[in-house]
Amino acid sequence: MFTTQHLPILEAPAGRGPITVAVRPQGIPLCPPPCECVDCVTHFRSDQEQNVDRFVYERNLPAGKATQIVAKHMEGIQSHRAYLQRMCAFHGNTITNRWRKKSRDKRETCLLQADPTMYPQQWFLPRLTYEFPHWTKARVFRKTWLAPYINLEALKTDPARFLSILHNRSHYSPEQWAPYDNKQIGPGWAYGGFALEHYAGCVVMQGPNYGQLTKWEKDAAHRFDIIGFPRAQLILEAQENILSLLRNIVEQILEGVDTSKQGQSTSEKWMQITRLGFREVSRIEFASPFLNQPFSAPPLFDIDNHLSMARARMQAAKDHLWLLQTEPSYMRFAMKDLNQGAAFEVVSRADSYSIMAHEFIHDVMVFVSWQWVVDEWENVKTTYLRYRDSIYPGQRLPENFDNALGALELMLVNQLHIRSRNLGAFNPQRPGFRHLWVHQHVKPGEITLRRATRMSMPEIFAKDPLDWCLTQMQGDPDDPRRFDHAMLFAFLDEHLSTAPASERARMDQKLYDKLSDYAANHEMLTAVRLHRPLNTSRDIDDVRKTEQRPSWKYIGEEHRFQNNEVDTMSRILDEFNYLPMPSGKKDLIWLEYSEEIRASLSSFWASMRRYCEKWQKNLKLGPENALINYEVLSADSDADYRAAVEAEKAEIMERVASKSITPAEMASKEAIQTQWGSAEAPKPSFTDAKSKPKKRAELDPPLDTKLASMSVSKPIPPQVPTVSILVKSRTIDTLSLMFPISSGTSEPQPVVKAIDWDTFVLAMSDAGFLARHTGGSAVVFERHTADDDDDDAKRGKGGRIVFHKPHPVAKIDPIMFRCMGRRMQKWFGWSRGMFAVRSE
Repeated sequence: MFTTQHLPILEAPAGRGPITVAVRPQGIPLCPPPCECVDCVTHFRSDQEQNVDRFVYERNLPAGKATQIVAKHMEGIQSHRAYLQRMCAFHGNTITNRWRKKSRDKRETCLLQADPTMYPQQWFLPRLTYEFPHWTKARVFRKTWLAPYINLEALKTDPARFLSILHNRSHYSPEQWAPYDNKQIGPGWAYGGFALEHYAGCVVMQGPNYGQLTKWEKDAAHRFDIIGFPRAQLILEAQENILSLLRNIVEQILEGVDTSKQGQSTSEKWMQITRLGFREVSRIEFASPFLNQPFSAPPLFDIDNHLSMARARMQAAKDHLWLLQTEPSYMRFAMKDLNQGAAFEVVSRADSYSIMAHEFIHDVMVFVSWQWVVDEWENVKTTYLRYRDSIYPGQRLPENFDNALGALELMLVNQLHIRSRNLGAFNPQRPGFRHLWVHQHVKPGEITLRRATRMSMPEIFAKDPLDWCLTQMQGDPDDPRRFDHAMLFAFLDEHLSTAPASERARMDQKLYDKLSDYAANHEMLTAVRLHRPLNTSRDIDDVRKTEQRPSWKYIGEEHRFQNNEVDTMSRILDEFNYLPMPSGKKDLIWLEYSEEIRASLSSFWASMRRYCEKWQKNLKLGPENALINYEVLSADSDADYRAAVEAEKAEIMERVASKSITPAEMASKEAIQTQWGSAEAPKPSFTDAKSKPKKRAELDPPLDTKLASMSVSKPIPPQVPTVSILVKSRTIDTLSLMFPISSGTSEPQPVVKAIDWDTFVLAMSDAGFLARHTGGSAVVFERHTADDDDDDAKRGKGGRIVFHKPHPVAKIDPIMFRCMGRRMQKWFGWSRGMFAVRSE
């Protein structure tokens, strides 16, 4: 699968011949590094590296020359940043208006005048490295190696990118940008793209002495409070280059403006835009910092923000399980979606349902994994609050906080490896990629995959960028040769936004949803690794000595064991798949179908609970170390859910009993959608013959007999919302469709068609939610007006919820829209009657 063939360093594809590697030229002295640990090898060249020509230092500098170089970079950084801050403060509106009014051609002209050597295209790293240039030729692009995201195509296409990087580079200090800039230099460092000069000292990377030379000190270097001169020089050079470029562009934009007069600020529009954030061209949501990190604020270690993000992901996974247990149509659609996998075409009917059962087990594990991540973030927050008065730049982290960060980092790395393997197995089966693979059913429960045509990564990059991107995402996050995941997600987002419909359709919703969790996982890992002071790396044995949370008793253990509940779940899924879905008028026939299919669904989840209990017992974990809260897998037994089902049942029976209904009326059905996709039950094309569902008896019992046989609980009267959300009338028209009209009323159900995604985002914005795209299909909706003291806050104001943007067509299925409404009711207390028209 080529998952290890990432950024090439000293290798070439087949057919191009070997890359000649020269040894260190004679007369060039070896400059031993002060330390060759995993951290310090990114500060200095190791002894082994210096035996290769491209990694040899150009010269060894005296202290005076090194001081002069660092001082020159710092002078440029401070001068350019001060100028940009002044121009943004007094002429921000002019800069914004003039830059946005420029055509693409004029923006390109401006950019080339600012830097004639600017790289012309996006995605410099794969484009250049797949050409396998000699390292001496690759060094021509030194500026681009330092900041790979600076290029003509990116800056001229979307005016928001320049405005955003202008604000964030001038507003935030070089110290805040240093960890990210250091990370961006990594590929060029690994490739040998820089001519380096050696000095045995270091440069301070934090505090008031930022940018000053100092002696190497082991603990400070391992915390990245100081960085070896060869690497630190590159960081300062990159920062000076970026600020110098921005200054050159601003000077052109403000040509003809008298910038010497600096009276009252006239940058209200600029200040408002920078406060709210920048929207990408052709996207209604705000830009994701993760996908647009070079043009966003530097990644700051915000514990509350990342804990909130992890909780939102956990709740989304929990809601998915909740709907699988309580909405038969949602479960049916999930089965239909899974059946698109290529594996179902080569396995038996029994194996196909076994695969489905394991996929639902995987859904349970997704929730568990996010619960573990939440636990680690909560541990980090608790420890931070205890020791925050002892955490300062330039000082060693308190041991307990250092351990907490190390445990969190290890958890995120492990989860990223698991998601990578899952993506590697899942991607070749999806409809948009199955043609690239040969699937063979070797024996029951085992399928082998191999490429239909063997191609090198450069060929795949040129011929099938989408497949290339998904393959690269499976790379080891700790491999210095691989492409950065954030860049890959940005590549994917850019590619899909400009690709034709046929190309976008290859990325189905199920695959896109998996990538959303993958992106969130990597974003958190990056935040931890860019934290300064840097934490100490830990392994599983070390973590188990200090951490007693249940997750660490599970991770790293063998989990394979015989569990016959999988066979039971497979059998129930087979039966469930062919039960008739209730549709049409809600009468006694509808009610019988509903009870039958809900009973089957409950049987499946009862079997899932038994599976998890056996799994827990196999790991020899007691109740105090439960891996999952079984209430999450018991939504079908929840009192509120059962009460709602009984209330609906009572309403239907009361209405039936109060009318004189003829057999013809009982048989008539209204054509309303009550399940995902088409009204027919999904019938996957299994290889074995299928049995048909049993037919209903020709004659039904009398109506009074049916009514007498159906016992119901007294319905709970619907709660009348006490708080109204004031919105526009068209917002009410959209959001009210999320909540069906009670079956006990005479008001007819509205005919719901597919909802346009942008219409939904605008409606949510009007109701007080800020939408932000976060990678993959996930869009986070965050309540941005909250008062912690009012009742609304207690109902969820100020919280987050994740919805997945439909793909490839941005239309929300009506049943999915109702399920989204159930989630909004659960977490924010929304209901159909709580919206009122806001006076304009």
